[in-house]
This record gives sequence, structure tokens and C-alpha cells, in this order.
Amino acid sequence: MYLHRDRDGRGKGNMVGHYCVAGRVLEIRADFENEETEETERFRTRGGKPRFRICFEKAEALERPETPDISMDPDSMVSVHMEKGEPVQIFHEGICGEMFARAELNYKAGYERIRYLKRETGQFENMRQCFRWIGIENIYAGLETVILHAALVEAAGWGILFMGPSGVGKSTRADLWKRYAGADIINGDRVFVNRDPDGVWKAYGSPCAGSSGYYVNRQAPAQAVVVIVRGGDDEVSLRQLKGAAAFREIYKNTALRRWNAYAAEAVSLVIAGMVREVPVYEMISPPDIRAVELLRKELWSDG
Repeated sequence: MYLHRDRDGRGKGNMVGHYCVAGRVLEIRADFENEETEETERFRTRGGKPRFRICFEKAEALERPETPDISMDPDSMVSVHMEKGEPVQIFHEGICGEMFARAELNYKAGYERIRYLKRETGQFENMRQCFRWIGIENIYAGLETVILHAALVEAAGWGILFMGPSGVGKSTRADLWKRYAGADIINGDRVFVNRDPDGVWKAYGSPCAGSSGYYVNRQAPAQAVVVIVRGGDDEVSLRQLKGAAAFREIYKNTALRRWNAYAAEAVSLVIAGMVREVPVYEMISPPDIRAVELLRKELWSDG
């Protein structure tokens, strides 16, 4: 069990865990015991000052927001409302079902409070589920970090990100680099990217791995972002994108709640800095060794 009893007077009896993801420490407090999962266990930490705190609390009843749903997704189990200038997320049992939890996010305080009905404790029985409900995209936007729908490999000490729509073959490209270039696959679904205190753009593995099974707690300097585009069986090309074209490709592959104006603006600033310093390429190539050779020649012309 990853959690320990809090004895510091800030909620005696609570369970507390710390996780370091993309160089930012999250503190998660809960008034229940749950189970660690393999994905989240790898990111558990004992050091570092928390940059953001999340607290789960039981409630006898929950207040329904009086403001309209701004989530722009009527088929979601989560509705979003603005109260006093801050977003409130309401979790439902199925689409348009009964409300079972309410999350209040305060960027200025670096704090999120999630209150839930006692009968619904099972929704948070392990840390994978807790990470699902905290809205990590919203949190990390406020921590100057972009989360990309991408696969990340490390080759020769550098990070290469493969990006594109679902089904385009991001994981396949990562596997090709592992097979033909000896690369290590760090993450296969959600890659976190930010600039570290030394000004270096870093790409990080995360506990958000989807079905890929790759969630390594490692980081690598971001050498390139590669946007995969489907082409013909013999079509092979690689071109660098710059300026607005590079920005658009990164932005549309970002894990972001579009209703959150604050998050969208914060992420846009991160991406604008990123595309000025990290090369972005568009690649058309069949999923075979030619894809590896073409990119390797571009990145390491001496080899």
C-alpha cells in the first residue's frame, strides 16, 4: 500500500500519497484506503514539495450547480459548470445519470477538492481510477506542461515523439525503433512535455498509458516530434513543419478539455515555446524499416 497515515494535523486519519509526474509532485489525500496499481506505483515519490494537491472527501449530499453545462459533450459522464469563475466538474453514473461526485478546481490555490457520495467509494478503489477522475489534463495545464496523444521512445539519449490520430500507428513506429534502432519505449499513449528549470525541453513517461502497456518513469530531452500521416505503400517523405503549421499539429494532438479557457491559453503558451525550439516533422512512410532509416538520417546525419 502506497499511502500513509497523515499525522501532521492537517486532517488526521487521512491517507496521503505523493507522485512525481513530469517533474511536478502531486499530493493526493483521501478519507478511504485504496489499492496502488502498477502504473501509479512507478511514479510514487517521497521527496519534493507538492505543486498541486487533490483531496477526496465523502459527502452525505452534493449540491447541484445552477449554471449550465459548458462541457460541449452531451454524451459524456462528466458535465462542467462555472461557479465563481472556477470550473466545477460533476460526475454521473452513465450518460445523464445520477450525480455521484463533484470536483472543484482552484488554480490559484493549486488545489482540487473531490467530494463523493459514500455509496460510491468503489469508483475510487484503486489509484488508476483516482487518476482517471482528477482531470490530470486540467491540472497539468496549470503546471506549464502539455500532454500529447503520442508514443515516446528514447534513442541515443534523446526523446522522439510519434504523434497522430488514433489508429495511425504511433505504437507501431515506437516498436520499429525498438526493433531496428535499439530504442527504449517509455510511453505509448500520453506523453508529458515541459521545459525544465535549465531551459531544456523534456518528454516524460506517465502513468496514463492507455492500452499500450508502456508507462516507464523516465524522461529524455525532446529531440523531435514526428506527425505520422497515412500514405501509399511506396510513398516515403519527411518534411519539417514550422511556425503555425507546427503549432496546429501539436495543439490538435493535445489532451485538453476545450471548455477550459484557462487551460487552453496556458497550453497554447507552452506549445508556442516548444515549436520554436523542438523540431516538428511530418512523415509519410509505410510502417517498416524505411521509416526508421529516413528519420534516423535526418536526426543523425553522421550515422
